Amino acid sequence: MKKKQILPLLLVIAISLLGACENPDRDETGCLPLIFNNTYSYPITPGSAAWAELKSRDEMMAVQQIPENKLNGMDTGSLLESLLRLPSLLDFALSDEFQDGFDNLYEAINSFDELYSREDLNSVFLHRLDLIRPECQNIYPPMTAEGTFQNTDISLQALDMFLIQGIYLVTLNESQQINLLKKVYHSIHARRAQGFNDFSLLPAHALLGKLMILLEYEPFLTSLQEYPFLVFFCDRVPVYRPNDLNPIKIIYENAERLMD
Repeated sequence: MKKKQILPLLLVIAISLLGACENPDRDETGCLPLIFNNTYSYPITPGSAAWAELKSRDEMMAVQQIPENKLNGMDTGSLLESLLRLPSLLDFALSDEFQDGFDNLYEAINSFDELYSREDLNSVFLHRLDLIRPECQNIYPPMTAEGTFQNTDISLQALDMFLIQGIYLVTLNESQQINLLKKVYHSIHARRAQGFNDFSLLPAHALLGKLMILLEYEPFLTSLQEYPFLVFFCDRVPVYRPNDLNPIKIIYENAERLMD
């Protein structure tokens, strides 16, 4: 696939990157941090002196493995939370195609296979999507190099990359696929109301597209025939596009019609 043009959205990357129980201590906005009692604490994290001493990517990946005896005893919510706190998680956003970056992490980190093998994964994913409030900032992972939480647009973007994986989507029945599509569609509305930019919403729209393909939504299948790049967009989540095509707009308009 020839890369025709890098989106202007890339210019905002630097800006965008600058058992669970609810904590009863809300701040003045009503925002609520999430607490998981069994989350794994990585022994070495970015920004530390020990991290600076790591000489290769292999060494960085090695310190991000969860020991098998710990991994097998974690509930699915805590395992997801641990992966969302993975020090190298946002490496996926450094790739021209987000899915390539996510694939590299999946292959390198042992806990991804365990997460996607869990029978309760769908309910955990949906619960997590419900818990993250777009108006609440800097209380959800992933983590920054300084050890604080990312902006919420990046938190939701990272979760979208977990949701878009085919190994998960093919386990859903039609009713579950429709339910997920509705949740993501309404989440996009809420995010746009908070001013989230198109770069942060790339995976969410690709996810909508994948779900419409799985649901065999005829108007969208027609769009795929007219614009073959849409298939690539939904599959690989590229940060570039042809000059004369806006995948986000086409996908959203089709999802909007499906929701009516």
